[in-house]
Amino acid sequence: DSLKTIYYNAENCQIIDGHPADESNGFYSPFGTYKNLAKTFESTVEKIVIGEGVKIIPAYFAYGLTNLKEVIVPDSVTEIGRGSFQNSSIESINLPENLVTIEADSFRNTKINFVKFPDKLRLIGESAFNNCDSLVELCIPDSVVEIDDFAFYDCSNLKKVRMSTNVKFIAEDVFGYCVLLEDFIWDSDVKLVGEYAFEEDAKLVNFEFAGVEKIYASSFTGSGVNLVLLGENKEEEATELEIIEVSSFENCANLETLSIGGNVNTIKSFAFANCENLETAIISPTVTNIASDAFWGCDSLTIYCVEDSYVHKYALNNGIPVSTFIIAPIPNQVYTGKEIEPEVNVKVSNKNLTENTDFTLKYSDNINVGTAKVLVSGKGIYKVLASTANFTIVTKDLESVVVTPVFAGGKTEFELVVKNGTQALKEGVDYSVTYTENKETDNVTAEITGIGNYSGKTTVTFQLEEATVWQKIVSFFQMIWDAIVNFFKSIF
Repeated sequence: DSLKTIYYNAENCQIIDGHPADESNGFYSPFGTYKNLAKTFESTVEKIVIGEGVKIIPAYFAYGLTNLKEVIVPDSVTEIGRGSFQNSSIESINLPENLVTIEADSFRNTKINFVKFPDKLRLIGESAFNNCDSLVELCIPDSVVEIDDFAFYDCSNLKKVRMSTNVKFIAEDVFGYCVLLEDFIWDSDVKLVGEYAFEEDAKLVNFEFAGVEKIYASSFTGSGVNLVLLGENKEEEATELEIIEVSSFENCANLETLSIGGNVNTIKSFAFANCENLETAIISPTVTNIASDAFWGCDSLTIYCVEDSYVHKYALNNGIPVSTFIIAPIPNQVYTGKEIEPEVNVKVSNKNLTENTDFTLKYSDNINVGTAKVLVSGKGIYKVLASTANFTIVTKDLESVVVTPVFAGGKTEFELVVKNGTQALKEGVDYSVTYTENKETDNVTAEITGIGNYSGKTTVTFQLEEATVWQKIVSFFQMIWDAIVNFFKSIF
């Protein structure tokens, strides 16, 4: 009962009786607490010195050492055994640079508050840091390829994690009940998220879903995510994700917008149930199976989808408001002779979308009078949506055109030049004309009536006069030019 320091120099050692098979009645550590129904003996060990050359710290070596303050570990150690420091009072440790494996339960239920993982570490075992409620931040090096179930479960003060890019699978409950976890940086190209992996992580608002290829049941239940984009990677290519599992996002109170695309075809029971603030769910026509209670309790939800798709019929059959893009009516446009591309206002729910960021526009039949069309195609999270809107091109009133008589030879050799701005109108195509001549005054009145893309009437009165020399020259060359143009037109 006076043992304060342990010097441990064995290169290889197994502690036979260290396994606490029954923590209510078992032997904890050869140097520590003895506890059974009859008596309890608390450890007095305060310091452990691991000797140079030691490669393995045995399982349950310092289990339950409740007065442990300091541990010195040499760089020769490559493995920390199962439960080595579990339930001890250790608060900090310098992990050796050659460490490869941290076995299950190694630091479970300790007050360890800082961990610098070495760059050779490959495995963090099951429940290795379970209930370490003094941990605040983790930087897991890219050497780590596997993190087992419950590894950081219930680390209630953990706020930030930088995950190894070579970890592809967040196993069951690895970060469950890390209730203060806010930042989770995970740049892996393939992501598999296990059961309850982020359960009740209510502060976890932002999570990068690009590249997720598998989501197991209840993986984000009760988490704080507010935007969920599923089915694509960062290059907007479809991933292998096909099924949104049972209760995957149940009770996510912050979730407002959901977009499902790629190869996803099934949304299972309670997948998004009780997401009370979920307003917008954009769902691809690839989805052909949705459980009737998948959106149970989502009273503010509107589903956006392709018309007449399975999703559209599902929403109607389950009493869920359904829509595609909400496109504001486009006012009538006056004929200009050019392509008309009016501004289009697009919404999803109450959110105004931005052209070329959230959607693109493609116009058709938008020159002449009649019904023009504009195809609205979604981008980004709205990629699966498309909708067509119509607008009307109305005739141009002839009141604003300019009519000029041009004389080519004698008094009766003239033509009318009718222009809408710089655009010349064609008789018989854009207008018809009737003439009334007053022989006493040599005045002619031309009544011009719009046809085709023009409407209304305009009248111009002018006096017949001989063409000037310059007008005759211009008329002559115009005649030659017209002949050349018509010749080449006849060839080509």
